[in-house]
Amino acid sequence: MVMGLCLLVYSLGQRALRQSLKRGSQTIQNQLGKATSTPTLDWVFQCFMSIHLLTFRFFETDFQPQ
Repeated sequence: MVMGLCLLVYSLGQRALRQSLKRGSQTIQNQLGKATSTPTLDWVFQCFMSIHLLTFRFFETDFQPQ
């Protein structure tokens, strides 16, 4: 039951990604470096895997790191 739900969510996400690329007439590079408008969601997740974002917000204005 849970596996079926996971596959449904994955499939819907992949479908939305492909429709968005098609609607904007855009492509992304696949694993071989060729342009494709039908990437897998797994490949897109792997592309974002190396991006790390670290945000610090200090609410105290007198804080000075040492």
